[in-house]
Amino acid sequence: MTARKKGVVAPDATGTEESVELTVGQKMSSTLRKYRAGYETTRSSSGKKSLDKGDKVAKALRGMTPLQVCQLAENILHDCDAVARYAKLNPGQQRMNAGNLIRNAIKRCDIREKAVLDAAKKVQS
Repeated sequence: MTARKKGVVAPDATGTEESVELTVGQKMSSTLRKYRAGYETTRSSSGKKSLDKGDKVAKALRGMTPLQVCQLAENILHDCDAVARYAKLNPGQQRMNAGNLIRNAIKRCDIREKAVLDAAKKVQS
């Protein structure tokens, strides 16, 4: 995998602007660092350390396996095939993407947050 480079103009120590080459990976890591501060440390379904947003949806999905989160997304969203769609991804990416599908559906008002919380409780019990 090759890193793409993009030229960015940034001031140097003297205050003059100097062209600096940042790779896409460097830009991504600085963006992730910025948002990681707002995440909460939790435990995944396997017991390993994990991070999540700490919102109501994240708390409802805690302890669920990636397959359970994908199945939950399929159950509450119309025309969703999360299990097949994300099968090629690693488990963490599957869970994250399925959770984001659910969050985006709530933002679009396709489903209510309470419906997601109730459905998550049924899956976990």
